Amino acid sequence: MARVRVYVYDDSVVIKDELKGVCEFSGDIRLFKMNEVQDKFVEEKQMKFFEIRYPYFALISAEDEKQCLKLYKDIVCDVEDEKEFFDDMKTIDRYEAFKMLAESHSEDGDKTGAEEAFNQLENLAEEGEVLLIDGGLI
Repeated sequence: MARVRVYVYDDSVVIKDELKGVCEFSGDIRLFKMNEVQDKFVEEKQMKFFEIRYPYFALISAEDEKQCLKLYKDIVCDVEDEKEFFDDMKTIDRYEAFKMLAESHSEDGDKTGAEEAFNQLENLAEEGEVLLIDGGLI
């Protein structure tokens, strides 16, 4: 089994792999994963979580605010004032999203629970998705 060593400096990361050599990343540190097909490091997209309260509640995972707005318009409802929408939108961390999902209920009234919430967050669609929606819209 090959050994991999990771060194973190002020603004760079150096990965030393016995089989693949040395890779260095500097500047903004982001999450990278090994692409097995091309055998190169590729940047993994980081999803953000957005909580919208008005006009209807929604929890959305998206790459950015623009993608969040599109998902909200496509799935939840139309948005009359985009500026107000962005002003009221709240970005939350993954842990807050997990808690909200775990405490939510299905259409049948069953509590989602921690295991299902974890599974949902581990399998997010790359194009973003609406994770929770106001029960009055169902």
